[in-house]
Amino acid sequence: MSCPSIVGISVVYLRTFSQMVAVSCSGNRRRSEEGRGLSMGGVAMVMDRTTATDWLKKQGRKVVEHTTLDVTEEKAATVEVEAWLQRREVKYAPAVAIPMAMIDERRSRQNQARKDPLVAESVERFANSFRQGRPFPPIVVYQLGNKLVIIDGNNRHEAAKRAKLPSILGIIIDDKTPSELIQLLTVEANNGHGVTPDPAWRTRQANHLVTLGFSDSDAAEAAGVSLSSLRSARSAAEADGRARRLGIYGFGDLAQTTKVLIGVLKSDPVFLEVARFVVAQKVSQEQVRDLVREVKKGRSEAEMLATLKDIADQMDVEAATKKALKKGVSSPKNALVSGVGLITKCDPAQLIRQIVTTHDRDVIKRRLDEAVDKILELQVAMESLDGLES
Repeated sequence: MSCPSIVGISVVYLRTFSQMVAVSCSGNRRRSEEGRGLSMGGVAMVMDRTTATDWLKKQGRKVVEHTTLDVTEEKAATVEVEAWLQRREVKYAPAVAIPMAMIDERRSRQNQARKDPLVAESVERFANSFRQGRPFPPIVVYQLGNKLVIIDGNNRHEAAKRAKLPSILGIIIDDKTPSELIQLLTVEANNGHGVTPDPAWRTRQANHLVTLGFSDSDAAEAAGVSLSSLRSARSAAEADGRARRLGIYGFGDLAQTTKVLIGVLKSDPVFLEVARFVVAQKVSQEQVRDLVREVKKGRSEAEMLATLKDIADQMDVEAATKKALKKGVSSPKNALVSGVGLITKCDPAQLIRQIVTTHDRDVIKRRLDEAVDKILELQVAMESLDGLES
């Protein structure tokens, strides 16, 4: 049987490739044509110039024919706030001009889900808008005694006061609204349309809402944080509490993820020793993850602590090696003789037993590769001495 020529193979390959390109182009044309029939809100997803021009002319005619809604900026802003309260099933009275003297400023500033109740830049900007007669969404308040406390709108209230307005538009919620719901509204107001605090502050607020009885999902939604962020922060806080109870100095300075990783260790003695080791050795997050994974494999507290000791010993050796390498070598001959001597004494079986993490394995493999390369380099150098007289 004769072998096909290279030219023959090339021709077949090129013909096949040409067919693939033709099929691909045909598919692209078909998808483009189909795209003209797909629409979203009456707009074709793929349009040629003529179709786009016709569509724009049609919309232009609608502008002329359209009857505008009987709505003002003030009414539109009020509807948004009412929709928010209705979503939370809060009963409320219609928006009304609230005399400035009715607001309890001290309690209003205290009832705020951010560190600083007033933001100077926002207050000044709002005050200028108030002076120009621009409408704002109504503030939301609840009754406390014969005064009103602000749930949403501290910056607007302060701005209205600086603009010397006698009243401010506001919505008074039902005096039977639970205090827990009022706190949720306060947190949610900042996340939705107030001055948004930083993520760490919002996470703390979400955790606070959970302590009030709200579900994780409701608390996270109100504070504008993800469920994973909320639960991670809670786990870190719980680990912090254990560390304080066990007297682990420096644990609070660890990163949140590191605290969470160590916190999964249920045994207090194991948690204590691992935390102390991580703090003292300044172990990286990746190393902590590997360390905890290996420690958890222990079937008893004693096995877990023994695994930790093996890992600690290995990391000590690694640290000492790095330190020695940084010092440099004053006598290459002595360093080579002593180094090779140490390597020849290394028991492979014992080495394998000591390597318990992927980090340790990768470090050892890398160092062995470096050693092999260096030995080959030294062997080549030594060949230049073959003619050396004894």
